Amino acid sequence: MHLSISSFKKSMILFSMFLMLFLGFNFLIILFKPNMSEFQNQWQRNMTRVEDFLYRDHQEKVIIGSSMAFNLNKELLNQANIFNLSFAGGSVLSGLEIIKRSKKIPKIIYVETNIIFRELDQNFLDYAFEHYFLKKYVPAFRETYQPLNFLLTLLKNFYMKSHRMNNNRNEKAYNTGIQKALQEKENISFIIPKEFEQVKESLQYFRDQGVEIIFFEMPMDYRLANLKIEQEQRELICKSFDDFFLPPPEHQKFYTTDGIHLLPRSALDFTRVFLDSIRQATRCKKLL
Repeated sequence: MHLSISSFKKSMILFSMFLMLFLGFNFLIILFKPNMSEFQNQWQRNMTRVEDFLYRDHQEKVIIGSSMAFNLNKELLNQANIFNLSFAGGSVLSGLEIIKRSKKIPKIIYVETNIIFRELDQNFLDYAFEHYFLKKYVPAFRETYQPLNFLLTLLKNFYMKSHRMNNNRNEKAYNTGIQKALQEKENISFIIPKEFEQVKESLQYFRDQGVEIIFFEMPMDYRLANLKIEQEQRELICKSFDDFFLPPPEHQKFYTTDGIHLLPRSALDFTRVFLDSIRQATRCKKLL
């Protein structure tokens, strides 16, 4: 009997210590709002971006897109009060659905057109809104603030000099990849995907809410940008959506890691171009 009481007391002491540490951890997160820059995988990095959107103040301007728009410079966009809800390996449809479910309807949505018809990730969406209110008021339960992410961020900040932009690439591998992509896509025609109607319906929902839709294209290797399949997709989007479009990028002025994803310096440069071109938005037919 004495042993069981002693074990119970030890368990209660351990539980109390854990509870105090957990509450203290939450208090520090709420007080300091630490900025995490490193995560365990791509999925978690995307999820932390969703959490940042869901649990911050209302955003009046939001970008949605794929991994191509994911690395637009966050600092410059924040200065312009624009939130980037693009996902690495993700889709425009996922971004639209997250905004819709959050009920945080912005005034403007900027839509990346490069990979506009990728399918929605239902499992990702369901997880994002799972235990919504618990994660809203107890941030330690969010993916963003997992303890390992703190460690990874500290290691990068102290040992990897994260403030420097790595603009190096393997030119031989890059050119080999480009040639392969050109051969695979040469003379291939664009086929309207099943997600086309979903995109149209989702965008119409936001138009009905008074949201202004503005389309934009991310730069890519100029050789890929001039392929028949890319040109036909642009024509379809232009004919199908009577919204505003930003001027097309000068693809040859930007550099990519693999033909489609911008190197850090070019991502910074294009973010500046993007912000400057907002004032030049016009109907697509005027750009042709």
